[in-house]
Amino acid sequence: MVAAPVAVVFVVSAFLVVLNLLTIHHFRPYNSDDVSWQNILLTWRPHNGHQVILGGSDSFIVKVPFFWLLGHFFEPSRRLIFAEATFFALLSLSLYYYAFLYFLKKLKIERTYLTLLPFVWFASFGFGIGQMSLNPILRNFELGLSFVYFALAAKLYYKELDGLSKWVNWPIGICATVLAGVLVFNDPYFLYFTLGPIALLYLYLYITKRVSRAKAGLLAGSILASMVVAKAVEVLAGKVGLHLAFKQPIQFVTFDGLWNNVSLAIHGLLVIFGADFFGQNVLSLNSVSAFLDLVVLGLLGLQLVRTIKSWRGSKLLDKPSDLLLWRSFLVGVTLLVLAVYIFSNVAVDLYSYRYLIISVYALVLFLAISLRSARYQGWIYGLLCLAIVGNFLLFFNHNAGAQPGSANNVANSENKFLIDTLASTGITKGYATYWDGNINSYLSKGHTEFLPII
Repeated sequence: MVAAPVAVVFVVSAFLVVLNLLTIHHFRPYNSDDVSWQNILLTWRPHNGHQVILGGSDSFIVKVPFFWLLGHFFEPSRRLIFAEATFFALLSLSLYYYAFLYFLKKLKIERTYLTLLPFVWFASFGFGIGQMSLNPILRNFELGLSFVYFALAAKLYYKELDGLSKWVNWPIGICATVLAGVLVFNDPYFLYFTLGPIALLYLYLYITKRVSRAKAGLLAGSILASMVVAKAVEVLAGKVGLHLAFKQPIQFVTFDGLWNNVSLAIHGLLVIFGADFFGQNVLSLNSVSAFLDLVVLGLLGLQLVRTIKSWRGSKLLDKPSDLLLWRSFLVGVTLLVLAVYIFSNVAVDLYSYRYLIISVYALVLFLAISLRSARYQGWIYGLLCLAIVGNFLLFFNHNAGAQPGSANNVANSENKFLIDTLASTGITKGYATYWDGNINSYLSKGHTEFLPII
C-alpha cells in the first residue's frame, strides 16, 4: 500500500511540472533544436540509402522510436511537441522520485510531507528547467534514469541483489549494461554524470575494503562492456546512414576561457535553481522568488561545506556512516559535473547550463537527506514552503521566461505566418536561419523544406 505522503507529493509535484510547462508553452516559440529528430523523420528513409549527419557528438537516438511512432498517428504541431516534452518530463520526474524514495528509506528517514518537501521544491523550479524540459530532444528522462542507476549501484553495495536468483540477476545486469552503452552513444555526457561517479564510488569502496574485489570487478567489467556496446551501436547506426559530426565531444578549455566558464557555472546554477535575480527590479515578484530560492540554496551550500569538513584528516579511509557516505557521493557528483563544465569546452554561453542540471537533482536529494541533522529544521521547512509558493506564482509571469529575440514570435506566430505565405505562392523549398529552419519545415508538415544556414 502506498503511503499517503508519497502519493500526494508525487501528484502535487507532477501537477507543478505540467503547469509550469503549459504556461511556458503558450508563449514560448519552439526552435530547430526542439524538433531536429522529428523533422529528420519526416523525410529520412534509411532503406533508400539516405544519409543523416548530426552536427554534434550526441545523437539522442533513444527517443527516435517514440518520435517515429507518434509521427505515424499525429500531424506535426506545437501541441505534439508539448505532449512529447511533457511525457519525457514526467518520466524523468517518476524515475527520479523512485530513487529519491529509495535513498530516504535506505537511510531510515521517515517519508513524511516535510521530509519530501525538497522534492516539491524541485518540481516548482521555474523557467530554467522549464525551458530545457520543453525541448523533447535534449537530455530529460536520462537524468531521472541516472538516479535509477545510482539506486542500482546502492542495491549492489548493500547486497540487496544477492538474494535474487541468477535468472533475475543476470537479466538485470545485462539490461543495465546494454542500456548504459546505448545511453553513452545517445549522449556521451552520460559518462561524466552517471557512469563516472559510480566508478569512482566503487573505487573508493574497494580501497576502503567495503566491497569485495569480485563485486568491484563486476561493476568495472559492466562499465567497460557498456563502452563496447556504445561502439557497436555507433557501427550499426553508420550502417543505416546515421553519422556524428564530432567523435570527441569534450576538450579542455583554453586558459583565457577558464574564468569565463567559472562565471557561466555560477550564473547557470542560479538560473536552474530559480535564484537568478540579476537584472530584475528589486521589489518585483521575480526578485522575491529568486531571493527565496537563493536563501535555500545558501542553506544547502552550508550543508555541503559541513559534509566536506566531515572528511578531514584520517576520516577519509575510515568507515563513514551510510548517511555521510551518500551525502558525500551526491556532493561528489555535483563537484564532478562542475569540474567537467568549468575545465572543458561545453560551456559556450549561459544557455549551456543544461550541462549542469544533473547537479540540481543531486543537490535536492542531498538536501532531503541532510535535513535530519540540520539545525533550525522548522525554519528551513518554512522557507521551502515560501520558495515553492514564490515559484508557483512566477509560473504566471510570462515575461520571466521570455527568450532573447522572441518577443515578436510568441507561440511561433512569425514561423506560421512565413509558412502560410510561402504555401500560398507554391514555393516548396527555401532558406532560413539555423534556429528557424527545422521548426519551419516541421510546422509546415514537410510541405515546405527549409535549409538551415549559419
